[in-house]
Amino acid sequence: MHGGSISAAVGAMVETAGDLLADARYWRARAMAEGSADYARLASQLATSSRQTERDSWHMAAVEAAARESVDDGDLWRTQRAFQRQLAAGDPPSPLSATVTASDDAGDPEPPADPNRAESADSARDGDPQTPPPKDPRA
Repeated sequence: MHGGSISAAVGAMVETAGDLLADARYWRARAMAEGSADYARLASQLATSSRQTERDSWHMAAVEAAARESVDDGDLWRTQRAFQRQLAAGDPPSPLSATVTASDDAGDPEPPADPNRAESADSARDGDPQTPPPKDPRA
């Protein structure tokens, strides 16, 4: 169960284990330099805490990975993954895209015209972008 993403809690535990190990190495060096049994004991305790924290983080990561795999057996997980990929690609999906099937959209009307489009409906139909828009009947 190696690889993949980890939660913020697991990441914080890994970081803490590294900090504890760095502290243990510092106090071990001080104990050696000064001949202090108290510093050596502190270094040993910190190293032990570091190992325990790292072990606990691996366990928590494995439990989280197993939980993610158990969710993988349903269509909801695949649908959510596809949705996230569409969002990441910059293509926001329609809210009804998951429920519409090929038989459902056979009789759908034309989509509404884009109000930001420069061409008029007549010029787009005729294929001539130079055709002026219709005159206002009130003029």
